[in-house]
Parts: sequence; C-alpha cells; structure tokens
Amino acid sequence: MKDKIDELLKENMSPECFDLYYKLHIPLDQLTSSSGKFHQRLNGSIPTQGEHIYNMLGTAIKMKQTLDINFDLVLIAIVIHDIFKYGYFGLREKSNYEHDRMGADAIKESSMVFKGVFNGDEVRMLENAVRFHMGRFSNDFQDYSQMSPLAWFLFFLDMGDTNNAIKGD
Repeated sequence: MKDKIDELLKENMSPECFDLYYKLHIPLDQLTSSSGKFHQRLNGSIPTQGEHIYNMLGTAIKMKQTLDINFDLVLIAIVIHDIFKYGYFGLREKSNYEHDRMGADAIKESSMVFKGVFNGDEVRMLENAVRFHMGRFSNDFQDYSQMSPLAWFLFFLDMGDTNNAIKGD
C-alpha cells in the first residue's frame, strides 16, 4: 500500500511537500480500529491506515478542481490526520481516541518543520484540520464554527471512508 500512496503523492504533491511527507514516517500497517467497532468495510474487515489514507487521497485528487486551497496542504492533512492513532511512535496496543489532539499539538509544537513548505497561516490551518478531523467527535470540539474549510473537507473524507461512502480508485 505504501508504494501506491507514494505514487499518488509523487504525482500530485510538490517535490518539497513530498520530501516532508517522506520524513514523517507515517504508520500505514496498523488497523484503523483496534476494537473493530469502527471503520468496518461492508464485508466486516477492518482496513489498515494505509488503505484508509489511500481512499481519502484518491477521492481528494478526484475533487481537486473544486478546492480553492493549496493542494499540498490538503494532501499532507490527509496523510497525517491519524498519525498518532496508536500513540507516539505507534507503540500503543489499542487505538488512541485523543489522537486528534495529539496530532494537532505536535504540529503546533513543531511548526518549523512545516514552515519549510507552508506559510504560518497554512500551518495553523493544518493544525486546525488535524484537531477537528473528527468533527463533533473531536476532543477539543465545542461548536462547528471552530472548523476551517480544510477541517470540514478532512472530516468529510474521513467519515466518508469510515462509512464506505468513498473509494480511492
């Protein structure tokens, strides 16, 4: 799955953003739900993080023309939205419900890493998208006005794949 994701990103990302993605070491082999309660496919199987990301990327790429936003930002948000689903370095046995907050806080604390590719407003938008990618289920959610357009789009893609409503290919 990593090869397919790499190919999609290489074709649709700037070289600078692809280099950033490659340095982040995104966990792709873990299941999207350790309990099996969420993200079930129609046949009952649970997809890997890689399969989930691939479907979200494929759908976003198909919708690229409808977006008025730096597309590198959209792609990197998709790739990192669940980066801490199994904690830092993927060491947790069970998926972590606070991964949205952990990911957003990590972006905020290491914003210089992202500022090599994105400007300050874009880094804040990325942080917001990761923080609120679960919509009303996000840990820091109070009301929908907190969500940037990128957060809404990420939420749509995430829930779309979770509910078998989108397909990457």
